[in-house]
Amino acid sequence: MTKQRKPDEQGDALTSGAIATMRELGFSEAQIEAQRQAAERIRAAGGFKNWVVMCEAARIASEARGYTVQPEVFTPTWFQDARAKLDSMAGKPMRTSIFGWADHFALELAVLNGKEKADRMLAHRFEQAMLHAARNGNLRMRTFDIVGAPVEVTTDMPDDAITQRLGVDTVDLRVWVAVHWPALMQSRLLAEPTVQKSAPGDEESTLPLKTTEVLQAFSFVFANHQTWKQMLSDKRSTIAQGAIKGNTGKGRGAQNLFDPVCIAENLVKNGIDRSRLSTAFRTENLLKPWEAKWKATMTPFGDIAPGFAP
Repeated sequence: MTKQRKPDEQGDALTSGAIATMRELGFSEAQIEAQRQAAERIRAAGGFKNWVVMCEAARIASEARGYTVQPEVFTPTWFQDARAKLDSMAGKPMRTSIFGWADHFALELAVLNGKEKADRMLAHRFEQAMLHAARNGNLRMRTFDIVGAPVEVTTDMPDDAITQRLGVDTVDLRVWVAVHWPALMQSRLLAEPTVQKSAPGDEESTLPLKTTEVLQAFSFVFANHQTWKQMLSDKRSTIAQGAIKGNTGKGRGAQNLFDPVCIAENLVKNGIDRSRLSTAFRTENLLKPWEAKWKATMTPFGDIAPGFAP
């Protein structure tokens, strides 16, 4: 890419290293140029990203509505941190571009890893996976207007037109993910809207499990119950650590009480496959009441699909 001369002679807003990295990741020259222009707009605005965001929102709204929408009508929302931003989107229906969804998913993964910024490499991979699905007709695209009419993606549409100028509704994305990318269903961004909790007494009990119940529920992991019993009796063991929540009393026959989710997390740390445990929480009667809590501990995107193109 030819370097453009700038009046201040600062060079491109993107460094040569950043451009080289994007090429290695499979960015097309058109995508690299779009990223360079976005970075240049921010620099030209004196680093005021909010103004750039407002202008881009105005451009998209103007194209969708057929008349000019001024940037001033948009007010960027600022959040205390990345987690607060994610919380504001979780469980709420959205219509966002593929580019936007990719950025949101990468941000969620960053928050899970204790970081404040999304990894651009991961965002690009999410984007490419959804672009691939849209071109194959597996992911429904819509207009950005109020109606949100479905749009047929044709072979002559450039990538940027699909990823930035068309929208994807949460419901449509959830339908695609459920079939082609089940691991992504754990994302908070795709969570079903919160429903009113059932009345007291209607919910399944999640009382701690006794030692004998734990041995029964997790018998598929270790057939040797005696070995298990010894591990569970030692609160310092790698299996029982943090899982003991009390006991049934004192004297002969007394048993410890356990949080099975904590035990399952300890098993994962000891090399037990997470999918086997998920099956247990879904099928074992003793573990079924704990399934929701188990799912809440799971990290989304555990498998970002082979080749990032499900």
